[in-house]
Amino acid sequence: MPRRRRPPNPFLDSPMAVTTDGTIVANVTHVLGEVGDDPKELLAEALAAGRQVFLGVALTASEVHHAKGRLDDAAAEIVATVTRW
Repeated sequence: MPRRRRPPNPFLDSPMAVTTDGTIVANVTHVLGEVGDDPKELLAEALAAGRQVFLGVALTASEVHHAKGRLDDAAAEIVATVTRW
């Protein structure tokens, strides 16, 4: 009898991330459980503990490329408007 293949784990294993507003967020799979736990249970537990929650998804390679270009443009505009040399 063939073994059933488990679907790939959809969770990123990075333990933390930094948001654009400077908030540092911890991966709930590291704080509250093992990678692979039910995301609904992890979210409910975090909310029950009174924690703020950041929900996100990893961007595709194409989206990352586009986002980096937009970030570069935004940074250049900021420098041009805040520096007075």
